[in-house]
Amino acid sequence: MPNEWPTGDELIRISKALGGDETEGESILVNAEKFVAIEIGGVPPATPAANKLYKHPNAGGQLVTAIDASSAEAAIAGVLDATQGGISTGALEDWHEIGATDEPAFQNSWRHFDASDVGRNASFRKLPTGEVYIKGLISAGTMTLRAFTMPVGYRPLGSITFVVRANNLLGIVRIHPNGDVLPDVGVNVFFEIGCSFIAEQ
Repeated sequence: MPNEWPTGDELIRISKALGGDETEGESILVNAEKFVAIEIGGVPPATPAANKLYKHPNAGGQLVTAIDASSAEAAIAGVLDATQGGISTGALEDWHEIGATDEPAFQNSWRHFDASDVGRNASFRKLPTGEVYIKGLISAGTMTLRAFTMPVGYRPLGSITFVVRANNLLGIVRIHPNGDVLPDVGVNVFFEIGCSFIAEQ
């Protein structure tokens, strides 16, 4: 990473070399000076200050400490410690099991394939990165009708389709922007709903 901004004369020379003029070089300098201060730590205010960059609240929570020059390269590379918004041991969201208390309910006769096998029960969770994971085996419901509905904050922006395993044959599950999870193609003896996507709404 560069240690300092180019001087005004250097920016004007760059602009001219690229076919621009002195005015454009001065404009580059003005805009560069505006964005020297970047704020990545802290909670974004209700009315963000001009010319400051804030970490989005859905990107895994706010930074406890700001990223400084010594850690900026690591941050850009995506290597963050826990105080900078990285994932620390024990910081992952718990799995939300379908049909459990205060969790989305099964619909259209869908159920867990084997409720006693907790590790394979239909569940979902979201990582601090915003990626949603759905896992588990479901059974006995009506094909092409929704098995359950993902809550707000765990939904894709558009409809997405995944190829899955359905009774050891090809299956297709679709996730819609309203949160509906539809086993669309396959056999309902057992239907695997493992997939992942970025939550955008």
